[in-house]
Amino acid sequence: MIHDVCHVDRSLTIFKNTLRPFYEERGEHFDGELLDISNLHFELPGHNHLVPWKHPMNETGDLTPERFDIFARTVNL
Repeated sequence: MIHDVCHVDRSLTIFKNTLRPFYEERGEHFDGELLDISNLHFELPGHNHLVPWKHPMNETGDLTPERFDIFARTVNL
């Protein structure tokens, strides 16, 4: 069912499970701890207008390929 994937109660678990392989591919261990997740439902789709990678001409802070380098430097990838 759609709720098994999209419901807010499951989204954090799904997000963490998505991060694990990302860390493993880079030889890192993901301990499952996330910082500042109180507004995750707004942060992930780019609704935060204060992120450094927000393009001045865009209405939201969507992560675009052209701005990925700024994002990567910001989060130390």
